[in-house]
Amino acid sequence: MINEPTNISDYSKETVCFLMFVDEETEKYLRSSGRLGISKKIGLWRIIVARNLPYTDARRSGKVRIIRQQAP
Repeated sequence: MINEPTNISDYSKETVCFLMFVDEETEKYLRSSGRLGISKKIGLWRIIVARNLPYTDARRSGKVRIIRQQAP
């Protein structure tokens, strides 16, 4: 179950990125359950699929390294 952020101001909804990283198996489940469509969004969350994870055990892939890019 995906928890929606609560008490989010309209300003934050327009200016903050709400990102959720999922593995391919979770993406498949979300698509088959009808929760994830072409927009790749569920509520405020933008869904990003992490591919080629370094672990085969899903319990180990719960943490995805954050790669931060600085603006030019």
